[in-house]
Amino acid sequence: MKKYLFFRVLRSIVSIFLVTTLTFILIYTMIPRRDVFKQDPMINKLSSKPDSLTDYKNNAYEKNELHGLQGH
Repeated sequence: MKKYLFFRVLRSIVSIFLVTTLTFILIYTMIPRRDVFKQDPMINKLSSKPDSLTDYKNNAYEKNELHGLQGH
């Protein structure tokens, strides 16, 4: 009986992990990366400096990913 309960709990934990992971993947892949900055005023300011623009975008992506993982 203990063996049965252990494997049921283990399968439940694995199932929850897989469903959560798949949900995050689906949500993050459904948002086009180019639309993230559609109304961002900093893009126009940094458009003349390609290196600064790339840095700004990468930092924004990292911030959004971290907030998403923390549940914000």
